[in-house]
Amino acid sequence: MNTLPTTLRRPTLLAALLLATLAPPRALAQTRAVFNQSVDKRYAWLGNDAEVVDFETEMLDLINSATTSIDVATMSFSLTNIADALATKAAAGVNVRIITNSGHRAQVGSLQALRGPCQMADNNLPALLHRINFQEDAGAAPPGYLKDDGAVFGPRGGGLSYGWSVDQRTRVVSRGRYTNPLLDDLFSARNNAEYRWEIALPPGHYYVLAVVGDPDFGTKNHVRVEGQEVLNRGTFWYENCGPAEFKGSNVEGGESDGNPSAARINVTDGRLTVVVGENNAASTNFSTLCFLEIYKADDAQPLGDTSYEDGDDHEVQERQLHHSKFILVDAGTPSAVLWNSSGNLTGGATGFSEDAIITREAAICNAFRAQFDQQWGGASGSIPNPASSNFGTYKASNAVDVFVGTLPWKLRFSPSITGAAGYDMADEVNDHVNGATRNLVFCLEQFTTSGGSRGFDGPGRTRNTTIPAKLGTPGFKVLGLGGGDDFNPPPWSMFPNAQVGHSEVEFDATAPWPIHNKYLLRDALHDSRSRGDGQVLCGSMNWSQSGMHFNDEATLFIGDPAIANQYLQHAMARLRESGIEPDRRVDLVLVLDRSTSMNQLSADGSTTKMAASRTAAKLFLDALITGSGHRVGLVKFGREVEAFVPPVTPLPFTTGVQSDHKDRVDLIQATLPIGGATCYGLALQEAMDQLGALPTPNRRVIHFFTDGNENQAPMSSTKLAALQGMGIEVHSTAFGGASDNLDPLEALATATGGSFAQTTLNTSTSTSASPKWLVTPCAWMWRWTRATPSPRAAPNRRPWWWMPAPKACSSLPAGRPAPVMRYTSR
Repeated sequence: MNTLPTTLRRPTLLAALLLATLAPPRALAQTRAVFNQSVDKRYAWLGNDAEVVDFETEMLDLINSATTSIDVATMSFSLTNIADALATKAAAGVNVRIITNSGHRAQVGSLQALRGPCQMADNNLPALLHRINFQEDAGAAPPGYLKDDGAVFGPRGGGLSYGWSVDQRTRVVSRGRYTNPLLDDLFSARNNAEYRWEIALPPGHYYVLAVVGDPDFGTKNHVRVEGQEVLNRGTFWYENCGPAEFKGSNVEGGESDGNPSAARINVTDGRLTVVVGENNAASTNFSTLCFLEIYKADDAQPLGDTSYEDGDDHEVQERQLHHSKFILVDAGTPSAVLWNSSGNLTGGATGFSEDAIITREAAICNAFRAQFDQQWGGASGSIPNPASSNFGTYKASNAVDVFVGTLPWKLRFSPSITGAAGYDMADEVNDHVNGATRNLVFCLEQFTTSGGSRGFDGPGRTRNTTIPAKLGTPGFKVLGLGGGDDFNPPPWSMFPNAQVGHSEVEFDATAPWPIHNKYLLRDALHDSRSRGDGQVLCGSMNWSQSGMHFNDEATLFIGDPAIANQYLQHAMARLRESGIEPDRRVDLVLVLDRSTSMNQLSADGSTTKMAASRTAAKLFLDALITGSGHRVGLVKFGREVEAFVPPVTPLPFTTGVQSDHKDRVDLIQATLPIGGATCYGLALQEAMDQLGALPTPNRRVIHFFTDGNENQAPMSSTKLAALQGMGIEVHSTAFGGASDNLDPLEALATATGGSFAQTTLNTSTSTSASPKWLVTPCAWMWRWTRATPSPRAAPNRRPWWWMPAPKACSSLPAGRPAPVMRYTSR
């Protein structure tokens, strides 16, 4: 993946079919938002379809593109294809560093990646004392490890003494299967005896990670440390190892989960003792030992260090998680790329509902690199350094505030740090929510009321104070899915403008795609390209006390309304699956220009703008859902508004009204004397009068079909205040060229939150003799009003009628993508 594709992929055929001038490139062409489950494209801006991709394939493409370095941060890791790709890259000389959560360090992906010379650590790294690899005396130990070749206990340099009770060098072997001796070399012995290994350590408490397995043989491993079982094939949580399968004991810093591998080891005699095997004379099975890691424990805290203010940051921590989920490739180079996701490197990347941001923005990539280096205790190429490593509440801030083009981005890492960081995640989240003026849409795995622990505020303030205050504002809407026990039943039930549901990631069997997302959108529901207010908060952080103040997390605040719109498409698909949909009823007036300039030919040399406008308006009416509560009216105008005979006012949109409106559109001609000028002001006033006369108004919309060239008072600008006062959106499809005055249409769209699109029809370059290529309108309604959303499809595949074509726009706000026309054939 040497070059990131932009959000919009333009087929070359369309460039030939519809000639247009491309708008300036997006400021965010360096960034993609991707989703692993279906999206609802009825909510898409034209040319802004959300991408549904296979996450594993995307991550593999990213990893395989690396030339210098790969930094991987995850909580859990079980995707073996990803592990193999990392091992292969490491074997080819790419520097691969992996950080996982300590409680998931022994998962298959974490261990399988070590088949290649990857470096690996977890959030207990600051407590790491020693790493010992059991290998033949044929070469150096892997960086950061001590080597044990099976010799008898004795001095090994550096003031350390360790070894076996009797010489075991014949039982330490190399299989010659893997690049990395961490898994290729091992101690292996029959289970007909017990084999004792020791290391001299001061009296005190420790934790031990023991990794076992054999590349060539199935093993049934028995390992005890200071008399405590840490691996036993008979315990409830342990699976038998087959060939090339490896297991490890956990180091989590707690005893309360019933897992003996997580308990502290108490050394009282100056030696930590490890016993491998079982004393069973009849046994034909083998026990193995690949490598050991030894960690310092808090002598006073049985469950790990719990003190934020004056605790020792170089002791195993209690239960706070390394919860970040990102992959950073070629950091520090011009080709650096970041993958930041809600999903771990597990099967949930396919089975859960997940989202990810892929970006090349240098400031963002550099901040993630600094974060990783801080946890690693050193820069890329170095071994993990416990003395310099910091996780959790001991980290310094790597917060970033940056403009990408003209659009604001923020990057915040949990946990909040008082003083040095200058921010609190609860404040950051609350400020993002409080900045909304019209609506909030969210998919949050957890949204709890926790707060107050250790002096920190939590998400409870946002949930219990900020959002209810928003819901008390007339017209404000909240839609979303939230998890967590205290979101069931969902809150805010007293507010009719809140449509929320409860989601459980693992336990809700009725959910089509269990929600594992952690995002909230503000002002994205009815946003448009012209209004451009939508923003998204996304990343790995659950909205909980732990997520904000104790776990290691990464959260992006992205002020790009186009990306927010793509997230909206994903959110509405998840909400629809849960029976939650907003009221999509619209009061709509279609306004058709019949001035004589509409008789000019389009670029194909045979089709008039008037004919193209009529066809587009009828296709627009075909796209609307009949019987769904819409009310639709028509206006035709030139120097004045020409009344229809019989009159037309907005009527409930039945199939009969749809047919009648299309017939009336077919009869519109650009003739004199009414066609002698173009007066937008009178047309707008007529449309406003029609909408204002309707009882119980719905969302109000006016859509123009015109070629521009407003040239008679009253001008459109004189109607702007009234349009805004009535909350009417003005959208338009312009069949004009570069010389036409289209600025008033775009100004109306910008001021009212509508949309503006311009196209030049050209059929002369069609490769088919019979199809006639017709332009459909710039359909803010095209998908918004369709009966069903687009189904989940293979990545990057679209039905033929969704294919985007470029168009011109004279002065789009900087940093926003160009509007795009859709086309169809008959």
